Amino acid sequence: MKINDEITVSIDVKNTGKVAGKESVLLYLSDEYASITPEVKALKGFQKISLAPNEMKTVTFMLDQKALQFVNNDLKWVAEKGTFKVQIGNQLKAFVLE
Repeated sequence: MKINDEITVSIDVKNTGKVAGKESVLLYLSDEYASITPEVKALKGFQKISLAPNEMKTVTFMLDQKALQFVNNDLKWVAEKGTFKVQIGNQLKAFVLE
């Protein structure tokens, strides 16, 4: 990812129940290696959607360089090269995206 790039992350969410409902879809990022230890898992986006019975919706998140930043030892926001783990889920369970 370069400075002005964006990454698109999408997931399909389906209501397999028999009644309409709402779901909170949460996106977390984990930095696999950093010069300091930032949060283990940081919430970087969320959307609340309504679904009719058997309805499926695609939820999309856009991640830019700012989403990868953390505060370093000099109290400055930085984004370092490295590997990040993306997890999407609800309040009960997160799914790892490779």
